[in-house]
Amino acid sequence: MVNNVENEMNKWDELSLKERQIENQLDETAQTKRIVQRMEETYQELFYEGNQLIQRFETFVGDAEGNYLAEELHWQTKQKQQAIFYQLEDEKERLHKESRQLEDEKDHLYYEKKKVLIEMEDEDER
Repeated sequence: MVNNVENEMNKWDELSLKERQIENQLDETAQTKRIVQRMEETYQELFYEGNQLIQRFETFVGDAEGNYLAEELHWQTKQKQQAIFYQLEDEKERLHKESRQLEDEKDHLYYEKKKVLIEMEDEDER
């Protein structure tokens, strides 16, 4: 009986440790999500300002060569913008999946801990 209680306590401690590790991973994932969100906002501002500069340039030069250059800059900027935002979306999706997986693991540990607690109570009653 004493060995069973010790085993259950060890199992409880292991599950508690795993739970803390998962909570730390969830915190790290949430922090990374905030960083990615700030990056996205910063890129939006940068691309907006870049486009404003290109439009000013286009207005300033006004000739065919300048218009061609401005158009080329718009196109290149648009390509870079799409590539960056696709990468950020992929990262946000990956982080969402990771968070969901960690939450599932945490839920599983909750039920495992509940099961151990019930087993410990059963041992106490004997």
